[in-house]
Amino acid sequence: MERRELRILGRRLAKPDAFQKATGELKYSGDLTFPDMLHAKILRSPHAHALVKHVDVKRALKLKGVRAVITHKDVPKIHTMHQFLHVPSHMFFDSFLLEEKVRHYGDRVAAVAATTPDIAEEALLETLRGLSARGVVRRFGATLRHQRTGYTANAMAAWRVDEERIDAVGQTMASFRQVSHCYRRNPTPSWPYNLYTMIHAEDENACRETARRMAEEAHVDCYSLLFSREELKKTSMVYFATDDED
Repeated sequence: MERRELRILGRRLAKPDAFQKATGELKYSGDLTFPDMLHAKILRSPHAHALVKHVDVKRALKLKGVRAVITHKDVPKIHTMHQFLHVPSHMFFDSFLLEEKVRHYGDRVAAVAATTPDIAEEALLETLRGLSARGVVRRFGATLRHQRTGYTANAMAAWRVDEERIDAVGQTMASFRQVSHCYRRNPTPSWPYNLYTMIHAEDENACRETARRMAEEAHVDCYSLLFSREELKKTSMVYFATDDED
């Protein structure tokens, strides 16, 4: 049988946008701007499961540049895909754009459209302040991945402090902006340290310099630095077991 040379199969094809991607010239949707373009932000739920009884949007709408704030009352009830899955899409038309019930932490609650991203974000904050004032939301927390902010070195500083000076020394060391944690623990015969601080800096030498200044200001000369080498686990505390856990 005569072998026919194929034009597509078995050949390496050049991607038409490869050069633009490699050089950074290709424009993605986030790079595009148009006249009178609006920017959207999504308000997401701080609760894993809840009913959205009311969202006060009046404060957000008063901000200059805010064009619209929508909740589940403003959107049509058209089923959409909740997630992008590698399955036939018609099998997962299981949710609306906004609903009166949130099913997981981070689920959509409301959306804001404004003339700039900053105004849209401020409108979300105003909505959150309204929820907080009504007691619907008690507080919000944020997790900072310090490695991505330039702080690549972490040192656990263990200090040996006279017990009668623990409170005063602790307040002094906690006042350093490079310190994220400061706490007391009981010493042992083989480990005499009773005060601990977590120091963050750009590199290990900066951590050592911070510890030196802390020791000088607190008048403590006995301490040891333990540097982090690898993060094996970091999760938030779970206070209540789920139905799937024993």
